[in-house]
Amino acid sequence: MDEWDQNQVQKAKNLAEIPICEEGEVSPDEFLSPTTHHDGRQKYDLIDVSQKRALVSNVTDAVEMLIQHFSPATDQAELAFLGDSKQSPACAKIALNALCPALYAIFRDGLKENIETSFGAVNNSVWQMVEATARQGPITKSLNELVLRINSEDAVTEGLVKFNAFILGLLNAQSVDAWVSYVRTRESILAKHYDSDSLILAGCVGESRCRALLDTLLASLEPLRLLPFSLDLMFEMRELHRSFKRIENDMRAASRLDISGEEQWRPGS
Repeated sequence: MDEWDQNQVQKAKNLAEIPICEEGEVSPDEFLSPTTHHDGRQKYDLIDVSQKRALVSNVTDAVEMLIQHFSPATDQAELAFLGDSKQSPACAKIALNALCPALYAIFRDGLKENIETSFGAVNNSVWQMVEATARQGPITKSLNELVLRINSEDAVTEGLVKFNAFILGLLNAQSVDAWVSYVRTRESILAKHYDSDSLILAGCVGESRCRALLDTLLASLEPLRLLPFSLDLMFEMRELHRSFKRIENDMRAASRLDISGEEQWRPGS
């Protein structure tokens, strides 16, 4: 074998030893390089763990409030009564005033202001993330139906109110923890909607502290699947409507009193 052939053989060996990476994949050398490791660690060093822990703690407290609401029950009939928003409005009020805001704060944390679409940048929202996780698929049929039902309500236009109705629906289906568990696996959706230092995305991609907090979050939500909720999804809107009616009636009553007082008092009387 002449010198040229030997050089060609050596080149072939060198090529064979180079690891093959798919497009966008990090090579083993790059993955293990101190610079890459340092950059990743530096990114997560910016995470305020105490703030994330407080978010999870608020959810835990809200769940405890709901458990306490059901605690007086001695049988299934009483449990069902306490979980029915028509029979026991306090149940829905606890969910709306405690659990829904706590969960909304979790999913509001690190939310990008805008997301890129084929039509350009558009405003981002928690409800858009919910819709993305509930797109029709083999295992999301029930989620999709719930989202479609909420979106079909003409009176419900605000994303926050829709999110609250969505959580009430999940409570009815005893699936709050299942949905949160599902969301944490949707890395592509989360990466589109969240910054890297958000609790939900950082926990999804494996940042140890945030992953542990998400585990705690899921564990705190598990007891809800044992409670029989029967909540009106539009409870919040109906309560708002009743409140406005009371305000309207009070204003009318006050107006009648003013008119009556003017009629009784005349100049010079």
